[in-house]
Amino acid sequence: MHASKETLAILANPEVTAIDQDLGKDGAIQGELVTPSAWRMETAEVDPEVKSEVWVKQLADGKSAAVALVNLGDAPAPSIHVTFAEAGLPSGVTTAKVRDLWKKADLGSETGGFTAKDVPSHGSVFVKLTWD
Repeated sequence: MHASKETLAILANPEVTAIDQDLGKDGAIQGELVTPSAWRMETAEVDPEVKSEVWVKQLADGKSAAVALVNLGDAPAPSIHVTFAEAGLPSGVTTAKVRDLWKKADLGSETGGFTAKDVPSHGSVFVKLTWD
């Protein structure tokens, strides 16, 4: 069995691997869902009205967070947004540097939150937010 170039690029991405291996703030390895869940616990079904989810992992350095913005829909999402407050950034943080981990590219600085644009159907944008 052979993996596609895309699959190998994901598996061999050192920045994504570093996020995976980071023990997180207070040793909390897992990320946290910060938007409504598509999963209905009471019925064990997926809510078709929830078209996206945002997951956040506070990193061990205490000044950065990994954020996955996931499009659950069958159509491209024009935008998926997360505020810095939702992402768990400290209350005094108003600006953060953004790095796209899939593209291995700096996206500059954002104020107050981050918006992923044109997220493909069942695709994701994975960024690292860093603040001082």
